[in-house]
Amino acid sequence: MLGALDQSWAITAVGKAMAKLPLEPHLARAVIESRAEGCTKEIVDIVSILSASSKVFFDPPTEDRETAQEARAKFFHPSGDHLTLLNVFRAFDEISAHAVDAVAADSTKKDLNTNGVKSSSSSSGFSKSGRKDWCRRMFVNERALNEAIRIRDQIKRSCQQSGMDPNLSCGEKYEPILKSLFRGLVHHNAMRQADDSYKNTALLAIKIHPSSVLCDKRPQSFMYEELVKPPTTMNMT
Repeated sequence: MLGALDQSWAITAVGKAMAKLPLEPHLARAVIESRAEGCTKEIVDIVSILSASSKVFFDPPTEDRETAQEARAKFFHPSGDHLTLLNVFRAFDEISAHAVDAVAADSTKKDLNTNGVKSSSSSSGFSKSGRKDWCRRMFVNERALNEAIRIRDQIKRSCQQSGMDPNLSCGEKYEPILKSLFRGLVHHNAMRQADDSYKNTALLAIKIHPSSVLCDKRPQSFMYEELVKPPTTMNMT
């Protein structure tokens, strides 16, 4: 259903394009689709976060859960977790850019005061400090976001080598992003049943994970990245 193989099991042009991307097949398919939808920049951001080895939203200590929920609420997107993660990544990029700009301005001032002798201040140290403090206050995983940045750089290079523009953006529109994600997550979706439960395409009964933005929304359908199997039930994240 991803379109990577034809009816004779031969690899298609789409499949060859997917193989050039350092991603899981379903995420690579979303990136390929983003070209037609005009949202490659946004999809690359999302799949980079999804490809990180740890979660952006970690489980905070019990005493901090209410504070964490309030801090993270500013990132929540009504469409679900994928766009919520994109909001986090955008904010992290903005914080990083501001930190570097502030240090650059400070370094320029010091350079002028020392008659052209370069300052010994380190922009990377300042920016790392600023990002770390922001992540702490927002209760998000800095390690996961930094890893996502490295993954994103790699994906962008692969896109450019394949003739795709990794900076192609849909701006503030989110429908193209959801369409691209759905093309890759076609096997990862669930529909609400008559009894108000959810079943995925394999007719497996699942529940929305308590940490999901959609947990209290009861949508008619949703896409998910993975299934988590606790002792007695199956949850999506």
